[in-house]
Amino acid sequence: IHKLFKLLDEEVPLNPQRDNNDRESICFTLRESLFDVMRVYINLVHDYNDISLGSKMSGEKSDTFDIVLHCLFVMPDYVPVEKRFDILVLTLTLLINLVEHCEHNRAVLLKSPVPLTNDDLFAPGSGDPENRKTAGEALVQMFLQKEENAKREESKTDAILDETRLPDEKEKDKKDQKTEQEVIDETVAKLLQKAGRHMEDTLIASYVTLIIGYLIKDNKDHEAKIREYLPDANFSIMVTVLKKFYNFMNLTASATVASNRGIKATEMILKTLEKADAPEV
Repeated sequence: IHKLFKLLDEEVPLNPQRDNNDRESICFTLRESLFDVMRVYINLVHDYNDISLGSKMSGEKSDTFDIVLHCLFVMPDYVPVEKRFDILVLTLTLLINLVEHCEHNRAVLLKSPVPLTNDDLFAPGSGDPENRKTAGEALVQMFLQKEENAKREESKTDAILDETRLPDEKEKDKKDQKTEQEVIDETVAKLLQKAGRHMEDTLIASYVTLIIGYLIKDNKDHEAKIREYLPDANFSIMVTVLKKFYNFMNLTASATVASNRGIKATEMILKTLEKADAPEV
């Protein structure tokens, strides 16, 4: 599985796809194969009974985090826009499983260099490995970007509601005036579109927060390093986002073992982040 994961990670960028409806191309087959392999890999590194078996075996391979970080920060540019959320969720889920119970993987991930994107390749000094961001810094930057996007989409949703009004008498006389139902339908469609984007950004930001929470868990050095990248050097913004996600999970989760485990894990990370910012007694 690891060898196939590596092969597909190399092949998909060589066969990029922009049209999500083209299902006959080699690009489509490669991309969907990559997604399927990642789903299998996620299960293989999912540790049971808090024992880091699969995650440790994977983390001991020299190129695991190179491949995973490439999928996270570079691969989205080579898949259709409609599939970018999918690749991010799969990769972040894989990272969560890799670091949840394995301290070795946490240390390796934090200091792993992030692969260069197309935009970075021609930047001054890009060839120097010392100038490449580490995963810790890049993950925090991804969180801040997604959190900002979510707030922006949320404000757009509020603006749509504010602007929605029933047509007055003069407007009703116009032949091209939309009916009341058309106005409502259009508003609902806009709201659903904006809410969808808002939830996607919130979900990605929450997954990144979970990874950050595991990275700093019981490790003051890791915590200090992550603080360097955060606004005001505290975790309050991450706590706010993760609380929203936690409340959403409680509202929508089914009463399965997996759901309960996910809720408990999220609650534990929330407490870890809150404790990190709590004044020492």
